[in-house]
Amino acid sequence: MEATSPLVFDPNSLSEMLLLCTVRIEVTVPDETAPESDVAVSATGFLFQFEPQDRVPVLAVVTNKHVLEGARWVAFFFHTAANVRENVGKLTGVAQQVKLPDPLQGWLQHPNSDVDLCAHPCQELLARTEVEFGVRLVQRPLARELIWSDHDMATKLSAAEEVLMVGYPNGLWDRAHNLPLFRRGITATPASVDFNGCPEGLLDIVVSALDLRLVGCARRHPG
Repeated sequence: MEATSPLVFDPNSLSEMLLLCTVRIEVTVPDETAPESDVAVSATGFLFQFEPQDRVPVLAVVTNKHVLEGARWVAFFFHTAANVRENVGKLTGVAQQVKLPDPLQGWLQHPNSDVDLCAHPCQELLARTEVEFGVRLVQRPLARELIWSDHDMATKLSAAEEVLMVGYPNGLWDRAHNLPLFRRGITATPASVDFNGCPEGLLDIVVSALDLRLVGCARRHPG
């Protein structure tokens, strides 16, 4: 399915920016019932602009480490811009596949083994894809200034806050436009308090069309 007309989003709106920075990831892994065969699963990634001190900024796709377990093939799916000269909020609605040359190479693992995060620098890969397919990939990354500090969480948030989730839960998304889904939930523990002594908290969010409720863990950590 493909969109029939351009989709226009305001990149200055936080919720619409979240649509533009969210990346669908497809992974093939061995079929548990027939290991010689592969099955495809989907996951969520986010485009993030890292800005190391005194170094060139690094554009990367951030996702969870467990997404890559057993992966034999990995691809990102980016929104394509309606105007190849502009990287703004006007989309074709058609996704461009960006396949990783090696599914497990190039990933930077979070140094803490308990933190389920990893990142794949992607600027060169995206540039090559644009040239090869003659498209403009929409690149609206998140930035560090959007992340709340421990001080702000402790002084500006109440014990229970609404949470907005965006992504491709359980393989659900708007296939005609390559758009993720939004869900609302609440913090199940105060964001400023380390849950069970670890720098993390619990979120209570309904994540699928089957109305399954997930009590998930959101980790707080420096870096």
